[in-house]
Amino acid sequence: MSKNTRKAYLEFMISGPLGHHSIKRKLASIRFFIGISELPDPWKHSKLFTKFVSGQLKQKPAAQKQAKPLKMRDVVKLNRTLELNTLLGLRDAALINVALDTLFRASNIVDIELNHIDWDAKTIFSPKSKTDQWGEGFDGYISDETAGLLKRWIEKANILEGFLFRKLSPKQTVQAEPMQYQALLKRYAAVGMALDKKGAFTCHSTRTGGELTMMEAGVPMADIVPFLEKFTSLVAVFWAGWSAKEDNFAKYNSAPLSGAIEYSRSASVFREKIANKTVSSPPLMVVSESDSVIDAFKVKEYFNESFVHPDNRLIIFPRF
Repeated sequence: MSKNTRKAYLEFMISGPLGHHSIKRKLASIRFFIGISELPDPWKHSKLFTKFVSGQLKQKPAAQKQAKPLKMRDVVKLNRTLELNTLLGLRDAALINVALDTLFRASNIVDIELNHIDWDAKTIFSPKSKTDQWGEGFDGYISDETAGLLKRWIEKANILEGFLFRKLSPKQTVQAEPMQYQALLKRYAAVGMALDKKGAFTCHSTRTGGELTMMEAGVPMADIVPFLEKFTSLVAVFWAGWSAKEDNFAKYNSAPLSGAIEYSRSASVFREKIANKTVSSPPLMVVSESDSVIDAFKVKEYFNESFVHPDNRLIIFPRF
C-alpha cells in the first residue's frame, strides 16, 4: 500500500457521494490497518501527505446536514404511485416501507435475509447495527401492509432463501447478490422523483421521517425514545389515528435525540445486568428531583434495595 495508492483512494472518495465524516472514518480504518501491520505511516512521517489529505478534505464540507425526511404521508402516497406489478416498483415499495417501519439504516436493509423475518411476530431481526455496542442485534417491527408487500415481492422475485432485497438486471431479472449501498441510494433518489421531490431523499430519509412523523403526531419525547431504541413499527402504530398537519414541521436536534436513545439503551442493559442482584461496591449517584425523564424517588427506592454498602451516597437535587 504505497503513498500514491492512498492518495488515489482518497481522491476517489472525494469525487464520490461520501461526506466529510464518512471519509475520515474510512481514513481512520486505513491508519488502524497500517498500525497493526507495522507499515510506515505517512501521516506521521510526511508533512506533504498530511497537507494533501487536509486539502482534499476541505473540498467536502464538515457540517452534517439532516437528511430530507421521508415521512408516513410520503410513503402512503408512494404505495399508490409505484407500479407494484413490476419487480422494480414492488421492490422499491417493500424496502421503503420496511425502512420506515423498522428505522433500519441502509447497512441493515441490504443485509436482511429471508430467515431474519418472523411472520407471526411481524418482526425483522438485524444481527448488527452501527450503534449496537454489545453485539446483541435487534428486532424491527413491521406493519400488516409492509408484511403484505414483502410477501408479494418474495413471491414475484421467487426468493426461497438468502438475501431479501436483490439486485435487478437492466431487464429486471432477479440476481442472487444483494443490493449495494449505491444502488439503494439511487432507489431513494428515484422515489423522490416519483413523489415530485426532485430526488432529494437519501438512505437516512426514512429514519429522519420516522422520527418526525412521531413528533408531528404529538408523541412525547419520553415515548419516542423507547420506540427508536426498539425500532418499533411506525405504520402499525399510527396508521389508524395519525392526523399530523402538513405545516406542522417538527424541529428537533438529532444530537440530543441520539443521546437519549443511547442513554435508554445503556440503562436497559444496566438494569438487566443487576436485576435481582445487590451491588457491594459503594456508588455515588446524583439525580435531580425535577428531571423530566427519571423519577428521582423511584431511583431512591431502587437504590436502597440494590446497593448495600454502608458508604453508599445518593444525592437528590431539590426542585426549585
